[in-house]
This record gives sequence, C-alpha cells and structure tokens, in this order.
Amino acid sequence: MGNTHSRKKLDLTGQTFGRLTALGPAGKVGGCTAWLCRCECGNEVTVRTGSLRSGNTRSCGCLLDDRIRESRPDLTGRTFGHLTVLGPAGNVNGRTAWRCRCGCGSETVALTGNLRSGNTRSCGCLQGNRIRKRQGALDGAAECEV
Repeated sequence: MGNTHSRKKLDLTGQTFGRLTALGPAGKVGGCTAWLCRCECGNEVTVRTGSLRSGNTRSCGCLLDDRIRESRPDLTGRTFGHLTVLGPAGNVNGRTAWRCRCGCGSETVALTGNLRSGNTRSCGCLQGNRIRKRQGALDGAAECEV
C-alpha cells in the first residue's frame, strides 16, 4: 500500500497578518508557497507562507517606515547656532536632512547629527568670516550679522 496521507492545502485567504490580508495563493517563491497580500496602506506584496505565519512579515514595508518616522525627532522651528530649521529636506545617504535658514538670510541643508552636535552652526558664513578675520580683511565688523 502506498502513502495514503494527503496534505491538506492551507488556505490563508482573507486572514490578516499584521497589516497584511492574504488575497490568494501566488505560486512559489524560493520553493515555498507564497501569498498575494494587500497591505493596509494599499500596496500589494507577495509573501511566503512561513513569513506570514511566523510574524516575520507584517506589512509591505510601511510599518518599518512608520517606526523610523516616529523615532525621528521633528526639528522644525528649533535653532542650532545661527540656523533655524524650516522643515525636512529628505535623506542624504540614508540620514535625515533639514532645510535651514541662517541668520544672514541664506538657506542651507544640514544633517540631524551635525545640527545636534554643533558641527553645523551656519550656512558657512561664520567659517568665511573667521578666515577673512585671520587674513585681516575685516575691520572688526562681522560680515554675517547674526
């Protein structure tokens, strides 16, 4: 007699896993059964059965994006040296950048870490003033009146 055990197919259709709802089977991914899922944000993704059932995958990626956004401090309106933060300027090499207005009126973009550490305190005008002072080009009045 042969093997009479038949594997009952697992049907995850309609089940919710974190932000994902399984819409239906999507074939195989890496030899494993996968499911087409719709995320609460509207994106559709294909996820392996094991990743859904274990909780390793709970969104299309938006959950991680939300957590990063929540952990990122909002520096808008804060002042660092002569720079006032106007708002976010996106990311530079994966790090958060901010649009800032300097006391001299110029706008510049600075990274969170540089603002908080004091490494960036102006648009560059303070550095230029220090160089000119050393060269004797300024008569005591600062070019950047901040």
